Amino acid sequence: MKSPVFYIVIIAFLLSSCNNDVNIKESAKDFTVKIGLQREPRALCPIKRNGNIERQVNQYIFLQAADFDPFTLKNTPVLLENIPEEISIDTGKFKNTFRYNLTFKNNAKWDDGSQITGYDQLFMIKMILNPMIEIHPAIRNLYKKVKGIEINKSNPREISIYTDKNYMLSKELVSNMEIFPEYFYDSLKVMRKIDFDKFLNPTQLQSILDTLKG
Repeated sequence: MKSPVFYIVIIAFLLSSCNNDVNIKESAKDFTVKIGLQREPRALCPIKRNGNIERQVNQYIFLQAADFDPFTLKNTPVLLENIPEEISIDTGKFKNTFRYNLTFKNNAKWDDGSQITGYDQLFMIKMILNPMIEIHPAIRNLYKKVKGIEINKSNPREISIYTDKNYMLSKELVSNMEIFPEYFYDSLKVMRKIDFDKFLNPTQLQSILDTLKG
């Protein structure tokens, strides 16, 4: 015959299991993501700092236009309708570049209900190239590979981005970037008034930005 201690241990184990089930069900309702980190993130802004620690948090705060599926390892649209094709441009203004035509999903909305458009991505790239904003130097150097941007004014969800042919990860550069809301960070649309070409010429850009100070 087993001792009473044995039965007490079994009952305690069963009660503990029940409590764990209840906790799991309750935690599943609040949509809370709990991540154990080795240190505090140095910045919660992916374009300022996005190391391994920061990336674990930033990915839940800032959505990318596309991202790699952790199971298939394929680049998958998040805010975009499709992953853009690479089109070689050999003549004209954007000669010797690749063009990527991106279209944001119709149901991709910001918190205020407004549509996510190519103007949000254009603003994001301008912000990265803006010398008045503290950006991680490596990220800024990457986006200097962008040579031109065109937005379909009749359908602002459509944007074409031209990149340097010498950069092998151009498709990921334009599709796997975080998108920030222009309406929130630049409600007066100051950056929209400056042609993108000016962001490719540091001297011209600085002279324009100097007039905006204060």
